[in-house]
Amino acid sequence: MKLPSNRTIALVIGGIALIAIFFLSHGPVHTSIKDTEPVFTSPFATTSVQARSVFVYAPASNHVMYQSNSDTPLPLASVTKIMTAYVTSNIFSDDDVIAIQSSDLAPEGDGGINPGEQWKFSDLRDVMLVASANDAAEALRRAADERLAAQGSASTTIGIMNEQGEQHMLGTLKFNSVSGLDDPATQEATAYGSARDIALAFTYIIRERPEIFQATRESAIIRGALNGPQKLFKNTNITINDMPSIIASKTGYTDSAGGNLITAFDAGLGSPIVIAVLGSTNQDTRFQDMLQLAQKAVQYINGTYYSGL
Repeated sequence: MKLPSNRTIALVIGGIALIAIFFLSHGPVHTSIKDTEPVFTSPFATTSVQARSVFVYAPASNHVMYQSNSDTPLPLASVTKIMTAYVTSNIFSDDDVIAIQSSDLAPEGDGGINPGEQWKFSDLRDVMLVASANDAAEALRRAADERLAAQGSASTTIGIMNEQGEQHMLGTLKFNSVSGLDDPATQEATAYGSARDIALAFTYIIRERPEIFQATRESAIIRGALNGPQKLFKNTNITINDMPSIIASKTGYTDSAGGNLITAFDAGLGSPIVIAVLGSTNQDTRFQDMLQLAQKAVQYINGTYYSGL
């Protein structure tokens, strides 16, 4: 057998020496990598909002990203209208026509509809959601109750709204009106729910009937009665253009509720996020709270918030 040459032996010994020097001078490879890995810290660790209750939820993974006092029932104000929209959308088809009556204008606020007008259901629903029109909500309730009665049903719109909460085990949701306005006689709220339950209801409705909230993605819409002029209705959610990839949203405000806002948006990488803000100190702070929480949700999803580098 031919022995290796002195040159071959020298190369092998030299190679072993170089490897030994590398490990001795640099230490184990895995230790070096571990020591330089960034440490992910949740961006919600520095959250400071003025809302009484917050719930930030990632439906795709069923993950609660952040919550604060999220199980306490609070006045919902006009966030109530997301359930009104869902229930009436299961009673009417989009092209059904609803005649506006004088009694529909009784609730507080002028939503831009008038007695004698003939509205396509989907257009009236859009005005209720985008402009938060209380008279549109009342017209939908009355017309829906009339249709249910004509069908021989003893159910009412508000009754079905409460049944939906019970059916989906959202026990804090309680509705005594379709608009969420405070009772003018007692000044007490007419709809209650926790941030968690209204966020989960919102998530369910968007999954089942995403078309209901399509108009709420716009900063303004143009709608009108079939026998009247077209009008511009501005979105009560003034942050609509500041949020990433809006899917749906609804505002709410009353004296008893403070500022409410619920929003669904795509945080990137196909990650929808639902955020409910209830009881913010005023109409402006609800938007500030929402923008802060949305920014942190995007950072969380994209993994761009690090410490310990």
